[in-house]
Parts: sequence; structure tokens; C-alpha cells
Amino acid sequence: MSKYIQRYVNTCELCQRNKARQTKPPRLLQSLEIPEGRWIDVTMDFMVALPKTAAGKDAIMVIVDRLTKRAKFIATNTAATAEETAALLLVREVIGHRRRKKKLQYRIWWLGEPREDATWEPVENLNQIPGLIDNYWDSKKKQSAASK
Repeated sequence: MSKYIQRYVNTCELCQRNKARQTKPPRLLQSLEIPEGRWIDVTMDFMVALPKTAAGKDAIMVIVDRLTKRAKFIATNTAATAEETAALLLVREVIGHRRRKKKLQYRIWWLGEPREDATWEPVENLNQIPGLIDNYWDSKKKQSAASK
């Protein structure tokens, strides 16, 4: 009986034109919520299989802020563990500050990176680490009090 049905369906013109849907019917897309601030909600991806740099890095971790669409590119290794990858996002110390175009920036020394690779970050990118910024200003006050 099943061979007969299969032959009939294969030769039936209406059966060939009107196939039953095998997937769920499409629906409206559900939008993601708009993030409340900069660098609170990010996406991450890895670009791998790149030529090795002099430092032995062969991949790039790409972090994109969903609100501003700004991206950060961090050199890493393809064989990096989860702990090593997480360390790329951790701040070791705030080591300086400056103003550029009337905006405050902090020099950030990242965990796992040499001090000379510290980067300048706008203050709005650092809203997740207010304690480190407070510690930086406390140490600046102590240094200025000690020098007097």
C-alpha cells in the first residue's frame, strides 16, 4: 500500500504543486530591548585562523556595544582558554587620565597585558567599574597630599 501511495504522490500534479509545509509558519520578529547605557549589553565574536603576529597572536576577539555599535578589537590566541579570554576583559588598574575634546578618558591597564599596552578609554565605557575609578582618584589625592 505504501508503494502505491508513494507512486501516486510522485505522479500526481496537484500533489507536486501543493506540498505540506515542513516548518512552522513565519511570524513577526521579536525585537531585542534597547540597552540602558553604553557598554552594558555587548556582543562578542572571534576572528580566527589569522596569520601570527610577532607576539604570537593569531585571533581577534571582537566586542561590539549594542547601543552605540562601537567595537573593540583585542588580539588573542586561537587556543586561549575561557579563563584567558575572560582576563582580556578584566581591568588590572586605572593608571592615568586626560581630557580629549572636552571628554574625560582614563588609561586602563588590562589584566594579562603588559603595562605599555594600556589603552585610553572614555569615561562612559567604564560605567561598570566605578570602584576602580574611585580608587584611582583616592590614590591621586594621597599622592598630591604626600608631595606637599
